[in-house]
Parts: sequence; C-alpha cells; structure tokens
Amino acid sequence: MAKAVVKEEWPLYFVKGDDEILVSQELRRLIHELIGDGDPSLCLEEHELGFEKMQDREMALGAMLDAARTAPFLVPRRYVVATGLGKLTADEARPLVEILNDPVPGVIVVMASVGGRTAPGITKAVEAHGKVINAAVGKDKKSWVVDHLASAPLKIDAKAGQLIIEHLGEDLSRLEGLLEMLISTYGEGSVISTAQVEPFLGHQGSIPTWDLTDPIDAGLIPEALVALNRLLNSSGPYRVFPALHSHFTDMLALDGSGANSGTDAQQILGMRGHPFPAEKKLKQARRLGGERIARGVQLCAEAELAMRGGSDLEDEVVLEVLVARLAQLAGGRRPATARG
Repeated sequence: MAKAVVKEEWPLYFVKGDDEILVSQELRRLIHELIGDGDPSLCLEEHELGFEKMQDREMALGAMLDAARTAPFLVPRRYVVATGLGKLTADEARPLVEILNDPVPGVIVVMASVGGRTAPGITKAVEAHGKVINAAVGKDKKSWVVDHLASAPLKIDAKAGQLIIEHLGEDLSRLEGLLEMLISTYGEGSVISTAQVEPFLGHQGSIPTWDLTDPIDAGLIPEALVALNRLLNSSGPYRVFPALHSHFTDMLALDGSGANSGTDAQQILGMRGHPFPAEKKLKQARRLGGERIARGVQLCAEAELAMRGGSDLEDEVVLEVLVARLAQLAGGRRPATARG
C-alpha cells in the first residue's frame, strides 16, 4: 500500500501526520522504498529525538547531526532517519535546520513527526530541498482507503474493497497489516476477490494479531491494551498468547543471526510470501537489542505459567499485564544511535 512510492530521490524527506501508527507505517514504507536492496547495516542510521529530558534530546540530536554531516563510506548513499521531531524546541532545532538547508551530498535525511507542532524552519527547509509526505487521513477516510488500495501491489476488486472499507471503520491503521497478509498469501499482482479477503477479516469486531503487536512494538501501552481487549472479545486468550510468544521468539531467532534484509529474515524464520513482515520483525529486533528481546521472552514464559494455573488471576488479566509490560519494554529509552 505504498502511498509514498519513491520515483525520484531527494536529499530530504519529512513524514508528518496525527496518528502515530500511520506515521510509523508510512516512514517504514518510505525507508524500504529508498534503501531497496541496500544493506541497512551499512547505509541506514536511525535516531530517536523525542525524549522528555532536554539533556537526552541534546545528546540524541548531536549524534543525529554528526551522522547527517558524515559523507557515505563504502556505500553510494547513507540514510539518516530522525523521529520524534515534535519534541524539539526552536533553539534545539536551529542546527538541524542549518544542515537541512545545506545537505551533504550522498546523505539522505528522513524525518518524521506526529502532531501539528514542528520547530520553525524544518518544514520550510524540506519544502525547498526535498519532499514532505502527509500521512494524515483527513476527513474523507473512504477516499484515503481507496487510494491506498489502488496503490497496493495487488488488485482488489470493487466488492472486496468495499468489504474492507466497511470492516475497517475508523481503525485505518489496520489496513497495512491486512494488505501485507494478502500479499504474503496470494503474491504481488494477484487479483483479490471478496472470498479471498473474508478469511483475513475474521468475525465482525475482531482484529488481526499484528494490530496488537504493532502498538506493542511502538511502545504505545493504551493503544496496545485497546487492541488486546478487542482481540480477546473476538477470539479469546488462546489466540492472543501464541501470537505474542511467537513475535518475541521470532525476534530472538533474528537477534545475532546476521540477517541483513527482509529476505534473509524470511529464510531464517521459514516464512513464505512477501518478505516485508519478516523485515518488520528484523528491524524491531535491531531496535530492541538482545537484552530486551530476552526479557520479552521471559515475560511471555511467566505469563504462560500463570495461565497454566500458576496464578489466581484470570487469563485476561494476565494478558493485560503482559501486554502492558511488553509495550513498556519496547518503549523504554533507546540508545542515541542505533544501527540497522
């Protein structure tokens, strides 16, 4: 559902919107398009700038600025990604704006921000030298879904498209995961009918498991708990727990595996179809690191013991605690510089 297909490479990109999940999805899609077959461990550097403490922001911004000033080595282009720009004050953003107005050849700066506030000069610099990508849905949600279905690498017939629109309702962040699953199952270029879509929608009100793991990976505790409750209402606890457990054990398998691409990760995990779901797991594994992944697996194991009679708590309560802890784990402080 590549809304931002990269036909021409700019030195600057800025993804903005009001929904954190949609902005994150658009950012991941853009990075995937830009890097292509490149090796992320050599050409990609990611920086989170949205820390609450000024000292933490200054350290993270300093590392990001150093990366943006460093010319490519061993690769034709380097991609420097910065998220959380909405936290920067005007004074903090001033050196960033200076770099944006004088891009280093071969260095592509990709930024993302959620919400309306962005330090003065950032958008203006990108408009002058690069491309602004608006991930906001706007008032016409149906047109937004139709546009994304039309740009997907498979053909959704009219009736199937209408079914998807009706089923998604206001929860538009589910569209990407649904399309990923359809691509993985039927392959790019396939013509998708209503009968092919229906098995992936589940019962009315249910959600696919990636709608739970996505907010967990983003560290969004309230959103993850909402998704959990919807999934529990439609499918029960014994669909939820295996999804959480396999999500973290997959990342454990990828950690230190040497995988450099979605295709590599796909082979290691034995997944079929499009490599993007495996690529998402690989990127999250790199972001978390081995220690936090191992802790996630441990939390899942403790929850499983509790659900097998090791606790007096109801299974649903055990899962609520587990999901909150996993999201908190994923949303914990990251290193200022993270490779891959």
